[in-house]
Amino acid sequence: MALSFGPLHDLGMFDRVVLDSEAGTLVWPNGEDFDPSTLHDWPNVREELAARAANWGRRQAEDRAAG
Repeated sequence: MALSFGPLHDLGMFDRVVLDSEAGTLVWPNGEDFDPSTLHDWPNVREELAARAANWGRRQAEDRAAG
């Protein structure tokens, strides 16, 4: 099943995060989580991931506009 981080844009959903002590990562009620290595390496990769997210967002907006 493909999950989506889109619902995490809603502050109410985002605030429902919990720490999964077994997996050692953040988890939301919709099943989304972050790989622990991503969280560990976040200071080193955040700019790259932000750029990827921005590009993805632009493509999504262009796709919606194109119908």
